[in-house]
Amino acid sequence: MPNSLRRHGAFALAAIGTILIVPSTRAQSSQPPAAQAVAAPCQSDLNRRRFDFWVGEWNVEDRMGKPSGRSSVQRVSGGCALLENWMAPNGSTGKSLNTYNPEVGHWQQFWVGQFGAVTEYRDSEWRGDTLVFHATSRPSSGKEMLIRLSFAPLAGGSVRQFSEQSTDGGKTWNVGYELYYRPSAHSGPDPKTGAEVLQRMHDAYAGKWYSTLTFTQKTTQFPPDKAPVVSTWYESLRYVPSAGAQLRIDIGDLSAGNGVLYTADSSWRVRAGKAAAGQASGNEFLPMIEGVYMQPVERTIRELESTNIDMQRVTSGRWHDRPVWIVGVSAPTDTTTPQFWIDADRNVVVRMISSPAAGMPVLDIHLDNYVPVGGGWLATKIEMYSGGKPRQFEEYSEWKANVALPDALFDVSTWSTAPHWAKRSPN
Repeated sequence: MPNSLRRHGAFALAAIGTILIVPSTRAQSSQPPAAQAVAAPCQSDLNRRRFDFWVGEWNVEDRMGKPSGRSSVQRVSGGCALLENWMAPNGSTGKSLNTYNPEVGHWQQFWVGQFGAVTEYRDSEWRGDTLVFHATSRPSSGKEMLIRLSFAPLAGGSVRQFSEQSTDGGKTWNVGYELYYRPSAHSGPDPKTGAEVLQRMHDAYAGKWYSTLTFTQKTTQFPPDKAPVVSTWYESLRYVPSAGAQLRIDIGDLSAGNGVLYTADSSWRVRAGKAAAGQASGNEFLPMIEGVYMQPVERTIRELESTNIDMQRVTSGRWHDRPVWIVGVSAPTDTTTPQFWIDADRNVVVRMISSPAAGMPVLDIHLDNYVPVGGGWLATKIEMYSGGKPRQFEEYSEWKANVALPDALFDVSTWSTAPHWAKRSPN
């Protein structure tokens, strides 16, 4: 927690009573006393264990993914408290002591930064799995300010920290800051193979990632020697064990009935509601953006075989100043060999270099502007390049996760008759 964001509130630290044990005047043996077990009742107290999701080594970023600091949160005092050790990018530090206080029946936090800022959160409440602290700032001049600070566990082991402030007694609230604590990529051994990278991705979101997704896509294509062409696509994604990940793309006006249906290894083109024969070439993205989180890693590896990515080669690098694992090459300077780049903290694909089909040019595909969605993540900006020139850009909007999608939507024989989420009801 950056102390520049926590300047408000100066409180007196409650006094802590000290009990002095007076030694007995009874004669003592010349032999040392027998070793006694050290009591640690907090270790098994469920109230004190409830905030353990914040324990760990963290890289902290803002909502847009910009690094905001690092934090180490540890159990201390026999598990009776959590101690946060914060460091901002400029080197400034701060600490917070967090504990469940049985005398008042809730958690409390005391924060102090190196510049003297102090905030004491005396009250708190649980809202589901989210812990919300409350504090009151009473500056020597100015209005009294209410502060609430929430901690919510997220998919993949991340934690969202959200601060709000009110100067009208809680009638309205303004956002102070929003931070995301991501597990440090260096908390475990480095992956040695592509299979180990994919296993990390799978394990980070197993049982949490969205099983369906819909969104509207603004598509900008760059034909050679022509002006860019902009169109609107409507995309529907789902995972079913029998077929794996499926992606339906409706291109342009829904009433025209044009689009394509993809799986990882096949595709069907649709024109005017009529499907052409299926092709034995699929969408290589589907295993990376959906399948890897929903199915055994062995299946994902089989689905990626057509990309010719060497799963025995892994190196590290950086992408937009974030650590990544690069599968398929021995050095990040190799930008022609088939490969994929995985954000080491979020466990999502951020770059892929491959040819979408035999005889087609190699594409360098960038996946950016990730946002948390439905227990997972969604890259809302995609850029594709070939030979250093733009080929296609995509911008997503109106995304919704875990919505009910009928089977008919993914059946080319009912392409135009299946209920579609993007069809607007007449006014």
